[in-house]
Amino acid sequence: MNQTIPDTIRQFHDTYAQVNWQHLAQAVSLSPQNILQLSYPHSYHQPSLVSQLQAAWPENTDQPIPIHTSIPKHQPQGLLQPLKKIKNIIAVHANKGGVGKSTLTTNIAAAIAGTGCRVGILDGDLYGPNQPALIGFQEKTSIRDEHYQPIERHGITHMSMGFLIDPDMPLVWRGPMASNYFQQMVFKTQWPELDYLFIDCPPGTGDILLTMAQKVPISGVILVTTPQCLSVNDCIKGVGMLQKMQLPILGFIENMASYQCQHCHQENSIFPTGHAITQLEETKIVHLGSVPLHQSLIQSAEQGQPWVNQSPDAPLSQIIQRIAIRACAALAQRPIAKPNIYSTQSKDKT
Repeated sequence: MNQTIPDTIRQFHDTYAQVNWQHLAQAVSLSPQNILQLSYPHSYHQPSLVSQLQAAWPENTDQPIPIHTSIPKHQPQGLLQPLKKIKNIIAVHANKGGVGKSTLTTNIAAAIAGTGCRVGILDGDLYGPNQPALIGFQEKTSIRDEHYQPIERHGITHMSMGFLIDPDMPLVWRGPMASNYFQQMVFKTQWPELDYLFIDCPPGTGDILLTMAQKVPISGVILVTTPQCLSVNDCIKGVGMLQKMQLPILGFIENMASYQCQHCHQENSIFPTGHAITQLEETKIVHLGSVPLHQSLIQSAEQGQPWVNQSPDAPLSQIIQRIAIRACAALAQRPIAKPNIYSTQSKDKT
């Protein structure tokens, strides 16, 4: 192979990730060692991807095409700039509670970490932090040099209010105090170098969400909803808030889309079929995928172990893996962050 990318490769359509390479913000390129540089994870579908690329390459090469993932920083909302150590912050938001947002956040993060990317989770729900239970870690962390020390678990870097207070201690805080602590967990956590930091957002459109939208550089937002009409309607309200705040929406996940009987394996719909997809696609929000209500996912959450780590080859894990890659590919189409010497962010921030 030479070091010139043919048009057939520049315009290649990755059906697994739902992205055409000509729409990527960081163009696909060849390194001097003839390694294809791609800006989103690809390891889950690498064999089929390599096979399709060999067929699309004009030279009809029989040699496997090596691919390397290089994650760039993407432009967040407004005039904010990405943090020094964190390339991209992705918020996972659901305007209604109880739709499985926290469980999906944990499993999506674990799926992306499984590709070799450096991943973190910030538990943004200060009043009801769920991440400690979902990762099976209920101990307290320490504060060193005025910085919170994150927890390493399941190949992911975590920070949660649940690591700072007793599990049965309720937080009775007004909005400004909660917003202040949320900012501290973002900017005063000793984060390592990360490709993606996922924020498990609290439900609703309250103070913490407003603080996040105004102060935290968000590269993209993933929406979570069930097919239920009430959840979808609230999700659409959340879309309106995010758009007003200029937060880029990567797509939505339809959770609890169906239930498969463990005896006859028949798929049954619990909620109205297709309502979420129809309503949200009318707002031009991309459908990243649908996750069924599955006993294994529930049990793994109660055991504090992401399901995609327990059974990475199971059909449910493959669904979540594909959704995770599609979200990263959607982000890869967002503009690349540009240096801004006039950034108002403090130089000592993470």
